[in-house]
Amino acid sequence: MTDSVFSIDNVNINIKYALFVEHDKNWHEVKAKNEYAFWIILSGSFNIEYKQDKYTLSVGDVFFFYPQVLYYATSSEGCSFFFIHFDAILGNNYQALHFYPFDGYFSHSKIKDSLISLTDSVYSLHQKEIFAELRIHGSLLFFLSYIMKMKYQEGVESAYFPANSALARLQPVLIYINHHLDEPIYIQKLAYSINLSEKYFISFFKKTMGMTPTSYITQVKMKKALEYLHEQNYSVKEVSALVGYADIYTFSKAFKKTYGISPSNFSCKSTNSQPPASPLPPF
Repeated sequence: MTDSVFSIDNVNINIKYALFVEHDKNWHEVKAKNEYAFWIILSGSFNIEYKQDKYTLSVGDVFFFYPQVLYYATSSEGCSFFFIHFDAILGNNYQALHFYPFDGYFSHSKIKDSLISLTDSVYSLHQKEIFAELRIHGSLLFFLSYIMKMKYQEGVESAYFPANSALARLQPVLIYINHHLDEPIYIQKLAYSINLSEKYFISFFKKTMGMTPTSYITQVKMKKALEYLHEQNYSVKEVSALVGYADIYTFSKAFKKTYGISPSNFSCKSTNSQPPASPLPPF
């Protein structure tokens, strides 16, 4: 992909919850989501109207909802599915995927290989297995990247930033930041890379991303540090160096300001969730 194409690396995926639900026959629902959501069908079937299109989903199919889009779902026989709600955060934008038409219906036949990991991770979360939260986060990222690639290969022309958009202009900067987290990142160098003065670049970045470039760089570094600490393969000092901090004190101060806990005291939190009525089907 070129720099103008959407990159999941620039987006922070924040899972809100992953739950199992079962509906009796003659169920119907009319609403719009507040976050992004996947429904993965476990049993039965249902019909859905979404963006003036109509679909019928059965076991193993997936539907991807975008926020604030009205839908109408109904089932005459009853159905069950698990759903995952999440934010896609780019700067201060919590709906960063809305530039692209990745939402809608995905048939089991096209996604079954990528779906196995996601369904297994949801089941491990509901069984409260160790590191289940980290596993589902990774599985969701993989699944998102898979369906995005599939849409891209199908020739979805609008899966690009408009050539003259502010985000298109910032793409090389965002990609550079992601690839250089282990070293100092200078605002002046970022500005010059897209032919802007440093003063105008800071204003342009803040208007586009909702935060200053310095705040964004810190956000991305802290996200990466959190991932390293989750892995439990590095000391705090090593993590500090991996995200480009010259001393552990400055890193610890930034981490605590971001997450409210020092990196040395960091530990994974458990998620409370209702276990599914039965194990997930072997798709």
